[in-house]
Amino acid sequence: PSKLWCFVQPSMRTMNILMRVIPIIKSKKGGEMLNRIHELSITSLQGEQRARDILRFLLQRASKPYLHMLSSWIYTGQVYDPFGEFMIDTTNTTNSGNALEAVRKDYGGLKSWDNCYAIRK
Repeated sequence: PSKLWCFVQPSMRTMNILMRVIPIIKSKKGGEMLNRIHELSITSLQGEQRARDILRFLLQRASKPYLHMLSSWIYTGQVYDPFGEFMIDTTNTTNSGNALEAVRKDYGGLKSWDNCYAIRK
């Protein structure tokens, strides 16, 4: 039994950390969730190296899709957000076409930009 306890102990520590983190982030999504994980890593679980490692891992993995959406929006004007997690939403006028092209046709971009995108609240 004591050998088994030694093997299970690291997993128990990880599960204990996740048990404390999940209730805090489970209702969050997108940037709000990423911000909360980051806050936890620098405040609530400070001083626990294992907790920081787990939170860093979660933040790296969770931020990949978000950064991909951000990059796509910045460089192509396309917003692909099937779960409504991104901070930017397209208006009805851009759902069928390329929003960036619409902005470019405006020669200044500001009027079309406002018509193409909205900040999600």
